[in-house]
Amino acid sequence: MASQPISISVKRVKEIFFSINEQLFIPDPDKIVRIELGERLGFNIEGNLVNFILRIYYHYLDAPEVLVDMQVENLFQVGNLKDYLTKEGIILLPPGLITSIVGISLSHGRALMFKNTIGTRWEEIVLPVTNPEDVARYLYPYMFGQEARVHVGDLQGNKKGESISVSKKKRKAVKN
Repeated sequence: MASQPISISVKRVKEIFFSINEQLFIPDPDKIVRIELGERLGFNIEGNLVNFILRIYYHYLDAPEVLVDMQVENLFQVGNLKDYLTKEGIILLPPGLITSIVGISLSHGRALMFKNTIGTRWEEIVLPVTNPEDVARYLYPYMFGQEARVHVGDLQGNKKGESISVSKKKRKAVKN
């Protein structure tokens, strides 16, 4: 049986937070700026929507103060999202789909961060181009068949009950 192609489209890209602190700039080429990522993944099964919020922030390697901070909401429409829902209430997207969502979101984030830092002391610090599959595997190992604990939440991001262990066995039950 041939698998159906996965339908995905970008519905919205929205910068929901941006902050920059140029006063913390240290004009020392040996001072290392670290770029970190944060994320939140949410689903609206009835609307076939996947909401991926990407946080990109900079800080010096030896200091916790945030230098630049941005959050970008990336809303995707995915055909038949309910097909990826397990009986435990976890959405297990196929590896190619979650990789596409992460990759597109990283590109949006990189572009918006670049736009926001032009003309500032931080304009030469650019989010590097990375392999989106590596990032997706790091963020969502359970979508790649690795054992992981997943926290299930409600629409407000509140944790619902205990986290659930997702195994390779459960992964195989999901259509790819």
